[in-house]
Formats: sequence, C-alpha cells, structure tokens
Amino acid sequence: MRKYAKVVVILLILLLIATSATMSVEIDKNDLGDASYFDIPEVEWSNTFGGKNREIASSIIPLENGGYILLGNTYSYGNGSCDFWVLKIDDNGQHIWNKTYGGKNDDLAVSIIPAHDGGYLIVGNTESSEGDDDIWLVKIDEDGMESWNESYKWSGNEFPFEILLSKNGYLILGYLSSTKSLLFEVDYYGSLLWDTAFNGLCYSIEKSNDGGYILVGEESHNAIVIKIHENIDLQWKKTFGEVGCYKCFYSIEKTMDDNWAITGEVYDSSGDDCDIWFAKINESGDLLIDKRIDGPFRFARGLDIKVTLDNGYIIAGGSAAVPPNYMFLIRTDSLGDKLWEKTLDGWIVYTFNNVVRPTKDGGYIATGTTEYMLYPIGDPNIFLTKFSSENLDLESPNIQILKPEDGLYINNKKIFEGQSTLVLGSINISCDVTDEETGVASVEIYIDDELKTIRENPPYSWMWNEQVFGQYNIKIVAYDYAGNKDTIEKTVFKFF
Repeated sequence: MRKYAKVVVILLILLLIATSATMSVEIDKNDLGDASYFDIPEVEWSNTFGGKNREIASSIIPLENGGYILLGNTYSYGNGSCDFWVLKIDDNGQHIWNKTYGGKNDDLAVSIIPAHDGGYLIVGNTESSEGDDDIWLVKIDEDGMESWNESYKWSGNEFPFEILLSKNGYLILGYLSSTKSLLFEVDYYGSLLWDTAFNGLCYSIEKSNDGGYILVGEESHNAIVIKIHENIDLQWKKTFGEVGCYKCFYSIEKTMDDNWAITGEVYDSSGDDCDIWFAKINESGDLLIDKRIDGPFRFARGLDIKVTLDNGYIIAGGSAAVPPNYMFLIRTDSLGDKLWEKTLDGWIVYTFNNVVRPTKDGGYIATGTTEYMLYPIGDPNIFLTKFSSENLDLESPNIQILKPEDGLYINNKKIFEGQSTLVLGSINISCDVTDEETGVASVEIYIDDELKTIRENPPYSWMWNEQVFGQYNIKIVAYDYAGNKDTIEKTVFKFF
C-alpha cells in the first residue's frame, strides 16, 4: 500500500511540475547608486583663450564625437566693441577654430544649444541693430558659418537667460524689466510665433514631463517655481524659503527619477550670511529635499546645477559678495550632501547656465572668466578646465541563485530536474554574489516581499524551514559599497 502511495505522490509531483507556472526571473539593475566610492577629480588640463582686451565666458557644450563648443564674448576680435565668440575645442583643450558674430556696438552672447537641423543656435543681447538692447538669435552650422540671424525688440531693455528646443522651434526665456520675465517661441528659422510676459524674474527653464515647462527664479525676494502648460497657460506658481530673508533659484535640471533639482541662494534673517541652496521638487512642486550647503566663501550661491552619472549633482557657484561670483564647484550625492568642493581661478560674470557639464569619461568640464578681472575694468580671458574622472562604480553586483534551481527538492536535497521548482520540507536558499569594483556590501533574502535575512559576508544563504503550502516568490537583493543594487526573483512551490 505504501508503495502505491509513493507512486501516486510522484505522479502528482510530475503533473504539478509539468503544468505549473514557469520560473520567473526579473532582473532590476539599478546602477545609479550614490558615490560612496570615488576619486576626487584633479585638473586634467586647463587652457585660456583671448587677446589683448577682455574676453568673457558664457557656456560650454561637450560634443558627442569628442571635443567642445565654447561660447563667450570678445573685446579683442570681431567687428565692434564686443561680439559673440564661438570656439571649437578638441579633447585636449586645444583650439580648432573660432568665429565672431556681431555689429559695430556691444553684442553679448548668453547661451548656445545644438540646433534641430544640425549646427548651433546662439542667443544673446545686441545693441548693434538700433542702439537699444534687443534679443539676438544667430544660427550657425557645425563649422561656425552663419546661417541666419534675427533680432527681437519689446521694451528696449530685454535680456535673454536661456534657450531650449521646442516642438515648433526654440523657446527663449529672458526678462523685460527687473520684475517681469519674458518668454517667447520662434520657429526653426527664427520667425516669432508668440510671446508672453509675467511677474517674477525667472532665470532657468526646463521641459516638464507632461509637455509643459517649469521655470525658476525670484519675486519680491522670494524664490519661485512656475509650472506652465504646453499652451503656456499658468498651471501653478509656488514660493519657497524662510520668511524674512532673501532667497532665489537660479538653475533647474531634470533628475533621473523624473523630478527636479534646483540650486540658488538663501540668506539668513540677518542678511549677514548666504548659503548655496539645494532643493528637489516633484512635478507638482512639492518639496522633496530642502538643504543649505556651505560654500568655500561666506557669501556663496549656487548658479548652475547638472545631474551626474551616478544620480548625484555638480553645482557651479560663485560669491554673492562684491566683486561677484568667484567660481567654485561642489559635488553632492543624490540627497544634496556635499562630497567634495573645488575653487577655480576665475569668475562667473554675466551668465551662469551651462558653465559646468559632466563628461562621458566621468569627469567634468567647466568654463569661466579668469580671476584678474577687476570688474568692470581689466583684461581677463576665458578659461576652460577639464577635471579627471571620479572613476565611479556604476556597475551593479552580479547574483546567481545556487539553490533552489529548477526541479524537485525534498528536505534540501535535489531529487531530479524539472521545468519549475517544487520544494517539500526545508530548503537552504543560497546564492553567489560578486562585484569587481567596490565589493559586496550586503545581500537581502525575501519571501513574498517579507525580509527574512541580511547577510554582509558569504555564505549568502538562509534556511527556509517554515511549514507553508502553496506558491511563493523568492527575491534576492544585493548591494555593493557604491550603493548599486541588483535584484533577482524566482517563483517556487513549497509544501511542508
């Protein structure tokens, strides 16, 4: 009788293995851990560009195929007092070509972006058209040859801050006065499509997740964030910061988790001290992180923020004292906690968006104006400094489940192979975890999302001797010392 019972049990097991759900393995690689292990970058090279008169830096673009496009302003070359100046720089900081653009009066370049159809689009301010301060767009090809230019006039005092690609062409943010912002869109060839003005002085703009835009700046000594729909209707407007002290947001950047990182400045209530302000908000403007960061100077402000390869941030800033904007870089983790800082021998003068950029090798490129400028006199040059790689560990650990594999197990012993995993009695769940960069920090074992054990050293295992009946999900999560994680899951049937 016992012999027939054993046969029946085996037949039922075979039937279960043949008809049950197949093994499900899901790998969730998160190679965006905080930079707990990194090298503090050093100057790889630094170069200056200029002539006998003043040159002033504006922004930098790393190129996909190597090298950089550097935007600045020159008083040494060109047609007038001050002209737009674009330089093509190789990977070693050496000049390839340069072009100037402008008329007989002052023309001040602010920002440059890759254009829709190749080449680049420059936005700035010109006095060369009719002697007033007009906004000026210049389209150039990849070799710096001018394709077209257009100027735009409203009050005669307008000034641009930033330019973005838009669905219909390009979007330009600037100001009309000390209290009003200007936003307008042009088509691919510079023809004006629409314009609008609104209260508050906004310095930076980014596309939002829903097709609209998010802008940051200040109004009445309060930091503001404005969300507008794609049709430019106001969606919401929020103020941030402590009551009774000056605060301002200067730069916003989309994060890897589809939220928004912002940097700026915040004074204490006495006005005797100013700190870098780091904030993170979601799409609805809810504050996720609110942090003051000490800078290298008593009066320090964050002017430009970019997301790093490991989901942290690099902030370019300057002194809020007079003379303004002695330049520094501050690197933070994803929570805004400082990892390192460096001061640079120069200034951020007129503009501040895109003066620092992460590079593909894990380093950074930064531009500014050399320090011996005693504003508004002196003869500075533009500097471009490349910082070496942080050698971040961006690779997740590798997990291999050793037990259970597919097949039948009885009291921790494998009986035979199968298409799914069936366990009768206890089983020692075990895995092999490797990480060649910073090493394995910990391994977590879950059953149906309930944490069962954490192992910081091998063997990475846990004896599952609970008496249960049914289908269960084994999940193993491994972390390395850089914060990267790997997750693997396996479906099993366990009885007794």
